[in-house]
Amino acid sequence: MGIIVTHFHADHFQGNIPLLEDAKNNGWSVNVYAHSSTAKLVAENEFTQPIRALRSARQFGGILSDEENTNDGLDINYKPSSKLVMEPLEVTHTYNERATFTVAGMHVYLVFYSAVSLY
Repeated sequence: MGIIVTHFHADHFQGNIPLLEDAKNNGWSVNVYAHSSTAKLVAENEFTQPIRALRSARQFGGILSDEENTNDGLDINYKPSSKLVMEPLEVTHTYNERATFTVAGMHVYLVFYSAVSLY
């Protein structure tokens, strides 16, 4: 099993923590792949995560009362998780320009394209 972290947005990569916890509880091994620059940002996130988690929880209604959560722009049936993800994500494999690996018998090829190199 593998997870590819494509870019540094905490609301994207922090969601992998519960998946990894579930995999660990089931005895599954999961590799986490990221470009070396993304892995560096993910590692640095450990220091800012507590305040970012609180900000995100408020933004998405995780710490709001039902009354405060009314008309928050999300589906009326949406019920946010009450668990704040505070643990850092550990990237197990990094690459620079290209990477090739196999997950569950499938070959995966990653190629890094910087937005800067497109101009």
